[in-house]
Amino acid sequence: EPGPGVGGPGPGVLGPVSAVIPAQAQAPMVGATSVMPQPTIQMQFARPEAMHIHWEVGLGQFHPTPLVVPARYNFPQGGIYRLKLTQIAGHAAEELYPTMEIAPMTPRTAAYLAHNAIPIQFTAEDFDQVITGNFVTKVIYLPDPEFQELALAGVETLVSTRLDPGMDPFVEADRRGSIMAIIRMGNKHIEMSGNQEAP
Repeated sequence: EPGPGVGGPGPGVLGPVSAVIPAQAQAPMVGATSVMPQPTIQMQFARPEAMHIHWEVGLGQFHPTPLVVPARYNFPQGGIYRLKLTQIAGHAAEELYPTMEIAPMTPRTAAYLAHNAIPIQFTAEDFDQVITGNFVTKVIYLPDPEFQELALAGVETLVSTRLDPGMDPFVEADRRGSIMAIIRMGNKHIEMSGNQEAP
């Protein structure tokens, strides 16, 4: 099939959203011979500045110490991670819970990621779309040479809300290059306590 997330939930979906394993916990123990560290991908959260990003460490539990944008963090590749966004400029009262899917590396993306982080940006338009009830999908990809002139800093992001009606961001990104990460964001409050929904 075309890229990750196309025609199914994509890599890393084997039950609940995967918990992030801190980088220091991935190294093999001294004297271990069969334990291999899980490869990681560095994510660079660039905007909006001062936003806080927590990540899920257990079902419904988020790491108490946030990343403060701009920030970088190494995530194991090939998984899906639940994030929690707070302290959002212009939306201080909002808490959003996007998922971040990191695609398995290909030979081409491996060469890029050996020296670069994957840039992740959330825009005011993204937040406005979500808060008004729209679902936003952002696909970050490494363009093929014929599409390279469209990219900034070597990568490009397709946003579902900016595409023409009927265009699939996964299919379009896969047509143009190699998918590296997918952000999916809606307005569901993951930590809402109790059953407050109508039957």
